[in-house]
Amino acid sequence: MVSFKMKNNMRNRLILVALFFLCGSQQKSFAQEFKDTTGFREAYRKMQIDPNVKPYSYDVTVVGNIGQTPDTMKATISFGPERMKMKMGEMEVILNPQYRIMINNTFQQMIVSRNYERTVLAQMSMPSIEAIIPFIDTWSLAIDKGVKKLTFNCQPGTGFKSFVVTSDIKTGYMLQVFAVGADVIDEGISTPPTATSYFSNYRIIKADFEEFKSETYLVLDGPDLKPAGKYKDYSLTFDKPNQ
Repeated sequence: MVSFKMKNNMRNRLILVALFFLCGSQQKSFAQEFKDTTGFREAYRKMQIDPNVKPYSYDVTVVGNIGQTPDTMKATISFGPERMKMKMGEMEVILNPQYRIMINNTFQQMIVSRNYERTVLAQMSMPSIEAIIPFIDTWSLAIDKGVKKLTFNCQPGTGFKSFVVTSDIKTGYMLQVFAVGADVIDEGISTPPTATSYFSNYRIIKADFEEFKSETYLVLDGPDLKPAGKYKDYSLTFDKPNQ
């Protein structure tokens, strides 16, 4: 039987990977299987949305099946140039050129770090190609009835079997990501855990979207930062001392 901790770890892993995927852009139509990484790099690059697109938000519903236990999670994600806001349940994550902010509304906690890298996801939330390449065994790309579908099968030992990423050709928006994990044993049955992310309700937002701004969450009090606005009573922790 699969332990509660193992189920949660696998569920979270599948859900987080599925949420990393966002949208794509139009590309040539072909449907055959490849093992070369050069071709995959180009196909993967083209599955990413144009970085010049206007800021936008969308909703995600992730349906996970771990053994005999289905689960559903919902999130709202917003993107702008070098900015991102994700809200999932009582958790919020904000990335901008200044800070990385994580908020737990249940416990009224805020964790902040300075964004020294200044490489906040540029209008995409797909993992870097270098993070994906070690997973790849074979991959294929197909276009049919207005959608494009990128499928890649994973190397043994990676913890995943395959991913299928589907996006709309006309809009370039992601429609669905289907992830299959390595088999787990649940009640004596070997079952591959799965997670399907459904992307919907895309809408354009203002370039100066308030939820991207540091001052929505933080205010200077002398030399120190403190939680601001509706978060003013939250505890604040920097993830590195003396930052």
